[in-house]
Amino acid sequence: MFITSRKAAACEEACAALNALPFQGKAISVPADIAKASEVERLVAEVSKHTDHVDILFANAGASWGASFDETPESSFDKVMNLNVKSVFLSAQK
Repeated sequence: MFITSRKAAACEEACAALNALPFQGKAISVPADIAKASEVERLVAEVSKHTDHVDILFANAGASWGASFDETPESSFDKVMNLNVKSVFLSAQK
């Protein structure tokens, strides 16, 4: 099991909690910012060191502009869509 997030401390904390549970296997922390293509590549390279495939991918990336619909500029829409849709798609594709 691999846990990734932009925040390394959150990855480590989640892995520590999961590894404390009585289950077979090990949770491995791989911090990465999938909004950056180079980070997607690095994430794939790190996971590839441990396995040649991924059985299940739970994509929970997300951001919002935090403003009302009428106040959201196009540039913010692009940023949100790139992270919430494009980055998740590219991660799954790799």
